[in-house]
This record gives sequence, C-alpha cells and structure tokens, in this order.
Amino acid sequence: MCCVQSSTSLNLRRRTLQKRPIVIVAVAVLYVLLALWFSFHYYPNTTIGPVKVGGMDVAQATEALGEAVDGYVLQVTGEDDVSFTVLGSEAGLSLDAGDLARQAMDADNGLLWPIEVLLPHDHTDVMMASASAGGFLEKISDAVAWYNEDATAPADATIRYDKEAQAFSIVPEQDGNTLDEEKIVEHVKEALASMQPVLELGADDYEQPTVRQDDARLQTALAEAEKVLQTDVTFTAHGKAVSTLNGTTAATWVTTDEDVQLALD
Repeated sequence: MCCVQSSTSLNLRRRTLQKRPIVIVAVAVLYVLLALWFSFHYYPNTTIGPVKVGGMDVAQATEALGEAVDGYVLQVTGEDDVSFTVLGSEAGLSLDAGDLARQAMDADNGLLWPIEVLLPHDHTDVMMASASAGGFLEKISDAVAWYNEDATAPADATIRYDKEAQAFSIVPEQDGNTLDEEKIVEHVKEALASMQPVLELGADDYEQPTVRQDDARLQTALAEAEKVLQTDVTFTAHGKAVSTLNGTTAATWVTTDEDVQLALD
C-alpha cells in the first residue's frame, strides 16, 4: 500500500513540473502582448488636460483633443461677483494635437504595465495650447473695465500733516478691489494653455498699493518734511523783510510724488 501511495505522489509531482513551463510561457506571452498594447495605447485613467484618453491610441487621442479645443470654455470667477467666460474659439486657441498626443504616449513606459496600469496618469504638463487672437484680450479688457467702474482703487501710503498736532505722520496704504488687467491676461493665458475649465482669481489678480507704510523712502520723506515744519522762510525786498512763510504753513503743502520724494502741492 505504501508503494502505491509513493507512486501516485511521484506522478502528481511530475505532472506539476510538466505544467510549470507552460504557465511560465503563458505569463510571459501575456506580459509581452500587454507591453506591446500599452506601447501604442494609453493606460486606463490617463488624461491630457480635461480629456480622458485611457485605452485610446495616438490617432484617437488626437481627434479627441481637437474636439475638446473646439468646444472649450473657460469660466473666470473671483471675489465680489467677478465672473466672465472665454471661449476657445474667440481666444484663437490652437494646439498641435498630434504632437501633444505623441508626447503623452512617450511619457509612459509600456514595459511597466503591471504597475502603471494601476496608477493615474495626468499629462496636463505637456499641454501646448496657445491663444493668438486679439478678440479675447479685448473681451478681458472690457470685463475688467466694467468691474472696476464700481470698485475701489488701492491707495499708496504717504505722509500727512496734522494741523492740530502740528506734526507729520505716515498714513498707511489702503487695499482696494480693482482688477489688475495685466495679471488676469497672464493667468487666463496659462489656463487656456492647459485648458482648465475654471480659473479662480487670486489676491495677486487685484491691483495692489505700490507704496506701503514700511517703505524706507517714506521714512526719508518724513524726516525731510519735519525739517520743512521747523523752517521759517523770510522774503526780503531792497534789504527789508516783506513777508514770512512759516513752517507750519508750508507743511500743509507737503506731499510725496510718484517716486516717494518730498513735493509741494
């Protein structure tokens, strides 16, 4: 009985060993076939900008990207009900969809499919869309002008004379909420390049004061203004004093110019 069991166990072991090469070959063939497939098709969960291209080949992705550009709309929003849209067509939006699709394909290694097939692949970084039409610049300019009509412009820090205290002091800057057209155009172009669906304006999209209260030039102007306050000027004619300009009077005319230099208003 013992001999019979040993013989049966030996036969099973032989059969297992005979099947093992077949399994290894099958796995190798599967690996090679899928490596070839993913060398010419995008991995699942692959996106180029807003376009999902998982499972597509380069030709299909090129067509999908072209259609996306044709129907692309950018929504721009911000604080205080800032909102306007930019159409890809009016922005003259264009891209080399074929080259873009090939770059995205080349970025993924088909030989690594056992790992890569499980991961997301975002190729927005290779977007090369460009805006060339002047129409959308005019639209942005109109939208900014319309909003800024009722907005408050920022005010620079300056120096001011207080008659009651008979002294100068620095008046801090005041933040406003007017839009900075140059910054918005820059950020809109960036959003168009990656075909973002929404652009949320940030703090740097609003005009900022150019002179703040800690500006060293203001401290210099303040020191010079104090000298004006302490100086009386006497005007003479034919050797006789005819008039005197008190420092307290001159102080009321003191201000700063665009270079934060002391000036008389």
